[in-house]
Amino acid sequence: MAPYRLHILMLTLSAAFGAASCSFVDFETSPYAPRALQAVYSEHDDLTYLVWRIADVADPELLSYELWQDGELRPIELSEAPIPAAPFTCDRLYLCLQYQLPGVWSPPSSGTALRATHKRFGLIPSAPVRPQQVAASFDIAPVATANNRFADAGLTDLLKTINLPHRRSFEWVLFDAPPGEDAAPCPSPPTEGWQALRDRVELPQSWTDNPPCMGVRPRRTDQPAHHKVARLDPGPVLHVAELDHSIEAIRHPTHIAFLVDLQVTNAGRCQQIVDAVRQTILSEFAEEHIPVRELGMYYPRDRQGMPTSGCDQSTSIDYPVNDILAEGRNAMADEVERSALTLVVINNLQLNATPEKVAQLRAFNEASELPDAPYSFGWLVGSEVSYPGITWSWNTPWQALESRDFEPPLRSAVRYIFPLTSTPPLENYELELPLPPGSQTPRYLKLCQLLPIPTTYIAGQREYPVNAPQLEWPAGALPRLRYALTTSEFSYSGDFHGGSLEVVYEVCDAFCQNAFRGRNGLVYSSWLNTPNACQWGGR
Repeated sequence: MAPYRLHILMLTLSAAFGAASCSFVDFETSPYAPRALQAVYSEHDDLTYLVWRIADVADPELLSYELWQDGELRPIELSEAPIPAAPFTCDRLYLCLQYQLPGVWSPPSSGTALRATHKRFGLIPSAPVRPQQVAASFDIAPVATANNRFADAGLTDLLKTINLPHRRSFEWVLFDAPPGEDAAPCPSPPTEGWQALRDRVELPQSWTDNPPCMGVRPRRTDQPAHHKVARLDPGPVLHVAELDHSIEAIRHPTHIAFLVDLQVTNAGRCQQIVDAVRQTILSEFAEEHIPVRELGMYYPRDRQGMPTSGCDQSTSIDYPVNDILAEGRNAMADEVERSALTLVVINNLQLNATPEKVAQLRAFNEASELPDAPYSFGWLVGSEVSYPGITWSWNTPWQALESRDFEPPLRSAVRYIFPLTSTPPLENYELELPLPPGSQTPRYLKLCQLLPIPTTYIAGQREYPVNAPQLEWPAGALPRLRYALTTSEFSYSGDFHGGSLEVVYEVCDAFCQNAFRGRNGLVYSSWLNTPNACQWGGR
């Protein structure tokens, strides 16, 4: 019997401890329980807005509600509210439900303000409520948009500012403003003609001749709601221009002369090298469709001033640079733009050239400074060691004719360098601003986007800094922008980017002082007096 009694005791103790542990269990709130009940009374609307939540896993169709009214809980139908709405997702993981009561609603001093009844589980009371009061639940600040073809009511839902989730729609109407002073308050709107309010409403033609008042109110199912009214003033009449102006690129004609100063004992081999260099360079010009004019082959001179073969450096003293420069000037006379005189010096040795040769190459470089001379571009195919003190525009190291590295550097140099390219003087570069399409009576201009930033806005005889608060459109002329840019002169083609000027500006034809909606969506009180905001790109 002892083992049996011990077993009974253990079961009894287990039951006792299990029962004791149940006293510490926290039961989870039912997903159907109304939570976070909010009550907000709007003095302007004379309406109390009530909102509560249930878990989003709950089925709202299984619930009915009773609300504290006149000292007792009374059934309510959500669909019969003045502003009904289906349950909607809110506050993450919850459904919000809403109801409204005319006048001021007061919860009970103690007890349940809202009670839910589940079709199966029965009564479920709500959490306590803390009433709030606001002067108005919405406000308007109408503004005309899209050159007065549309209007935005500028609706502000003040219930959102106090974090009251709520669903409602609005309606609007335009009606005549009182004659006389613009500051006169709007009268009450008519009872007829109200339409559903959208993000923007289309306006009748010529409405700006007699600016009206706008009325806005929430849509109620039981009676017309209290309204807000405000004058609708014309917006600024704006026209936009977007410029992407490419700065002119001056592509200089290429005139090329070859100067042969080799040390090759075999005359045939020497000519083979010269032909290979010349043909490689000229063929690359042809393949890249780069215009080039060959001025000829030139050779060093001996002590008697006679040309040498160009294959025996020991017999040569100087270079015929003056002849080359003279030929370059003659060729430049046939061109519209200043030409680039390219002197290709072919030298396969690393021995110092004679002082006379160095002096003449220095004179070649310095000739660029002369106003009637072409631009001097010295290209050495060889070693710079041979010409101490000479700055070459380009140097291609010497390669053996049979080397696979002989042609590629010559060809890549042609592609990268030519044609040498310049810009016009850009230190005081001016860009004319055309009248934007549609503009007929331009009065003011606003610069909306600039890349790069100009220094000056020029309107006729008057000049303004580009950040001036107001920029007038000149009468009888087009305005200009002045830039302080860096001029490019005889840049390598591969390095030349020229540049472009990006300008977006809008011109105001009328109502420039009035309010407008900016590109950022904000409404500003005056287009003319808000220098850093444009309507461009907005709606």
